[in-house]
Amino acid sequence: MAHAALIDENGVVLCVIRIPDEQENRVQEYCAEDLKLGGRWLLVSYNDRIRRRFPAAGMLYVEHLDMFAHPQPFPSWGLDGKADWQPPKPRPSEKHGWDEDNQEWVLPA
Repeated sequence: MAHAALIDENGVVLCVIRIPDEQENRVQEYCAEDLKLGGRWLLVSYNDRIRRRFPAAGMLYVEHLDMFAHPQPFPSWGLDGKADWQPPKPRPSEKHGWDEDNQEWVLPA
């Protein structure tokens, strides 16, 4: 089975459904018109072979990268070329957590 993701006008994934393999080449038409679901649909891959990762509701479709990203963890973080969120400063160790207010990594108390 193939899969399709419904994307809203802001690029947020609303849901992911299974579709027959033979509809892979016409995902938009099959979901929006044949199934009468409307909206914008994209073919996605459970094994991450297209669009980098398999999406879930709440994830983001990054149009210019044609990839899915997890929700932005902090307002100061930016996307890299692989649709991964990167902090403004490198993380010193796995023990550190991000303090958005002070824009720095801190150790837990």
